[in-house]
Amino acid sequence: MQQKDIKLIQKSTLFAGISDAETDRMLRYLKADEKNYRQGELLQRRGEPMDHFGYVLSGVVQVYFDEPDGTRVIMASNGPGDSFGESMCFLRVPEIPVYVVAAEDCRVLWLKMDNVIDPRPGHCDHAIVNRVMASFAQRALNLNDRIQVLSQRSLRKKIQTLLQQYRRKTGSSTFTLPLSREDMSVFLGCDRSALSRELARMKEEGLIDYYRNSFKVLK
Repeated sequence: MQQKDIKLIQKSTLFAGISDAETDRMLRYLKADEKNYRQGELLQRRGEPMDHFGYVLSGVVQVYFDEPDGTRVIMASNGPGDSFGESMCFLRVPEIPVYVVAAEDCRVLWLKMDNVIDPRPGHCDHAIVNRVMASFAQRALNLNDRIQVLSQRSLRKKIQTLLQQYRRKTGSSTFTLPLSREDMSVFLGCDRSALSRELARMKEEGLIDYYRNSFKVLK
């Protein structure tokens, strides 16, 4: 792995606060495997088991769920440093209900939990297991963020809640969403034209500024 990739994953809950040498030991313990994907390529099929989980090193990866009527729902949009699939990997879900797609060209670091779930006698690394559990807790908090967005009654409130979450996450009022307009409308559960109109109104009122998927929260 490149040094910049190591520094990136060390910002995550799983690898936070450890040395490069300890990071390398964890990567070997979790059987790390880096792969490249082209935009639109399928990383994980629905209805199949997920025997590894991923960290996005570059690009954007999105997790989708199809409702019974065929409506596609974005469950998560993951940019560099984000992880996905930990719970389904750990629980060994035989047929996962979601699928994972490269929203743009990307690099993904795949990790396996074989040594966490079924360690060989005398080979269980409790420190790593504890870190895996902590990453699950962080994932639960991330899911709560999505619930907060979707629970808002108006489209404006949904947009404001989403932008404030990214403002908090990045520590800056200016940031880039890992979502196209189409993806953003799917994520918020609204019509794309309605989203564009509301964003334009918010910009006119001096609440936000934006260009494509780069946003600045003004108020």
